[in-house]
Amino acid sequence: MKWLIISTIGKNPGDDFIRIGVENVIKLVDKSASGQALDKETPGIFKDIPFDKCIWAGMPVFWSLHNNTSWNVPWWQVMTRGWLSNNKNNFCVLGAGSFQDWKDINRGLQREKMHEEATLLQSRSHIVTVRDPLACNITGVNFDTIVCPAILSTLNKKKTGSIKGCNLMPNGAHYSQFNDIEANIWRDKVKNISQLLLDNNYMFFAHNLIEYDHAIKLGWKDERIIRYNGNPYDMLTHYRNVDKFFGNRVHGCIVSRGVDADVMSCGYDTRQEAVRLSGAKVFLPSEIDLSLFEKWVKNEPVINKFDMTGITGRYSEILEEFMVA
Repeated sequence: MKWLIISTIGKNPGDDFIRIGVENVIKLVDKSASGQALDKETPGIFKDIPFDKCIWAGMPVFWSLHNNTSWNVPWWQVMTRGWLSNNKNNFCVLGAGSFQDWKDINRGLQREKMHEEATLLQSRSHIVTVRDPLACNITGVNFDTIVCPAILSTLNKKKTGSIKGCNLMPNGAHYSQFNDIEANIWRDKVKNISQLLLDNNYMFFAHNLIEYDHAIKLGWKDERIIRYNGNPYDMLTHYRNVDKFFGNRVHGCIVSRGVDADVMSCGYDTRQEAVRLSGAKVFLPSEIDLSLFEKWVKNEPVINKFDMTGITGRYSEILEEFMVA
């Protein structure tokens, strides 16, 4: 069967990890699988490409904030009204999610329009799964809620070492406008947080150049920084060895949970609920007590087994049903 997977390619490790997780399940259920990945942010998204089955991996994320809405971006129109979803039996979305202010999900939320667009997406898809329960709340649609497919990006990859990892974003999340107060609190705390991690032999996972530069400014040396080079498999060879992880990047946290790591995540948008669903601890910056954090950083990892067999089986069932739709 010829598969088409929609994502971004070589730009964002999180998107890459979701795509790889989906590809890993396809390999389990379709031994003769072939196909390609297509970057949703390139002109190619507007061209009709032959496929048997198409999976939109990760995106869409449902958001409506500051007059910036998910349904106004070009790829959303292609997905919900274009060639990809003309036959709903051949199109599905795995790992969608919410992207709102975590402390006030209703801020800026156009519920009626959000529901209309989410319902349209559902009507043109064989199935839509979401990675956090708030996606159902803000859309008013009862989607299947399952841990993000990124959790499967290290499927069947054995550990070859032991790493304590972290990721520190300059503003504590992607966009400070989601919560300016929490962003300021993060900026006030991040130097102390960073120093504790440095002093206890953590490695810094930099998902982009901005984070690499931030790490250098915080005093991290190159030998302690794992940089994304556009090849997600290189970064996954390190993530698969993580025993303990603290960070802002939700997919760094989720992938770490996939290898049973002790994970603490910090942020202020609702994607933290996707991390919670994976079994990690989640906090707002204002909830981080530095004395308690220091104890956690220094303690041995608390083993928290993730049900990889169960989640692999669930995604396999979904794709097996999709193949015969």
